[in-house]
Amino acid sequence: MTGTGAIASQRGALMRFSETAREILQILHQTHRRPGARMTIPELEARLGTAPAIAVGISELVEAGYLIAPDSRTIELTPRGFDALQDGADRRGETQ
Repeated sequence: MTGTGAIASQRGALMRFSETAREILQILHQTHRRPGARMTIPELEARLGTAPAIAVGISELVEAGYLIAPDSRTIELTPRGFDALQDGADRRGETQ
């Protein structure tokens, strides 16, 4: 899928994520804003609390290809995740 269809698909995918998964993406967007950005799980827990929902949210984002988990304590934003964040920022009128 390319062009407008791919963008529409990304928008729909963001809406299907759990609230925690969307919060994780929002934190990455606010703090890192680039592909390859890394964050530790303890950093996320400090912001969102230590809940099983964080692990579920991370799993959702890894499965969708928005994050990778290079080890058990770190997440990394993929180019696909970055593009989805940028698309969301563009729709809200935000700039980098």
